[in-house]
Amino acid sequence: MRIFFVLNVNYAIDADEETTNELITYCNELGIYLGAYKKDWDIDDMELSIYLNVDNISYVSIKDIGSTIEVEAVEESQNDVDRNRSDMANVYASKSCVIQEITLYNGKCLVEIGDVVQKGQLLVSGNMPIKNDTDIMPMGADADIIGRVWYTASIDKYLYDLVNVRNGEVKKKYHSKDK
Repeated sequence: MRIFFVLNVNYAIDADEETTNELITYCNELGIYLGAYKKDWDIDDMELSIYLNVDNISYVSIKDIGSTIEVEAVEESQNDVDRNRSDMANVYASKSCVIQEITLYNGKCLVEIGDVVQKGQLLVSGNMPIKNDTDIMPMGADADIIGRVWYTASIDKYLYDLVNVRNGEVKKKYHSKDK
């Protein structure tokens, strides 16, 4: 038997008081409160809405356990704020190479096998469009990409050497190929 009413709401929030109050207020606006009717809830949409609309939240999880709703959230640390969320979600080329093999686990692949890529080029995007395609959500990209790397070198070599012959003469010895 499924229970359609909320009889208990538990919050596990690792954040300062201001962020905690903002999160609880926003949850109430979404309909997460005692006595709420939860038959048509979309938990994933609620989590995404909280993540996008409550400042300083880096993680949120909502669990529906019978008549109890558990909301867990973590506030961003200062290190998280300093980094750009969209950059953390992408995979970039560490060297210039020709792509040989791609195994995509998560994200949108922007290159194909045989493409020549430069160091720092975006290979896999983890920024996923949200339903209306106007907003993006950094979900994280994950891929194994193998590329063939080339190295170039140059050397200076004389076309000929001066060689002393036993009779005391000096002759030119020409080189047409490497030994």
